[in-house]
Amino acid sequence: ATMMPSPENFCYHYSYSEGKYTQLHTHDYLELSYVVEGEFHQRILNKDVVFQKGDLCLIDKNCLHQEIMEGTSATLLFLGITNVMFQDIMKRQITTERISSFLKMALMEQKSLQQYLHFLPQAEEAVSQMDETMTSLLLELQRHDEASPIICRGLLLRIFRILNTQY
Repeated sequence: ATMMPSPENFCYHYSYSEGKYTQLHTHDYLELSYVVEGEFHQRILNKDVVFQKGDLCLIDKNCLHQEIMEGTSATLLFLGITNVMFQDIMKRQITTERISSFLKMALMEQKSLQQYLHFLPQAEEAVSQMDETMTSLLLELQRHDEASPIICRGLLLRIFRILNTQY
């Protein structure tokens, strides 16, 4: 899904078969991935990282990574989020210092800096709240009417509030 000002909806579903790897790649936007179900492996900056149900990962622009679909089954949500959306989060000062520092560097468009953050839920309640918020966000992205950009921005703020308080 995409969270950028866009004339068209950008939600899609894709299934990978086991044993597949995506190409090593980067994006020109920040990528927020969320493990809805199962276990997920990703290679980020030449390091293999394992994500479990409820984990989130925020990958900076220009950060080399690839998805590994090997030996596990997972349902994942990937959100591409532009600088415009993150500037609003920064203005509201709802994030921890570590997240703020990450976002500041990303917003400065440091081409040589490659970074990512791995978020782990503190309790099952955090996962339930994140699932509910992510579901609302997906439904709003699919609705895609004139109110959707404002609602999606609010839901993104809620996601970062949950990350700040329960991850």
